[in-house]
Amino acid sequence: VKTNFGVTFPARATYTYTATEILEDFTTKDPLLGDRRLSGRVTAGSELPYIPKHQASAMLGAEGKRWGVALSMTHVSRMREVAGAGALEDARASDSYTLFDVSGNVKLAKWAQLYLNVRNLTDRAYLVSHRPFGARPGAPRSMMAGLKVEF
Repeated sequence: VKTNFGVTFPARATYTYTATEILEDFTTKDPLLGDRRLSGRVTAGSELPYIPKHQASAMLGAEGKRWGVALSMTHVSRMREVAGAGALEDARASDSYTLFDVSGNVKLAKWAQLYLNVRNLTDRAYLVSHRPFGARPGAPRSMMAGLKVEF
């Protein structure tokens, strides 16, 4: 959307739904698929690990001739850490999380631009996996600023 003031408002949104199903029983030594408690047996109808059912993202920004700002959102649903069916177990599944990022830039000259990015703006704590060696958190809030120079 462009206004009479030379400001545009870019926007985007995406959503992905993914359903997985293992079609045949089998035995594996792969710890990502096989459950050691079940001697590596994987049964038909199980869902694949590390594939979230729901993923979404959205971005809304504002841009002028020499500047821009944007707020982004990313959502990922819980996902299994081992093939299986039924309710997710806390010790064998990641957290669901929604993160917000913000970015901005100012053009100083034709060849120079200042920028600032803040990831995980709300400093949301979340668990991405229990593997390979115990609980692993997602990235905390981080900030990056810089100067881009083009020759």
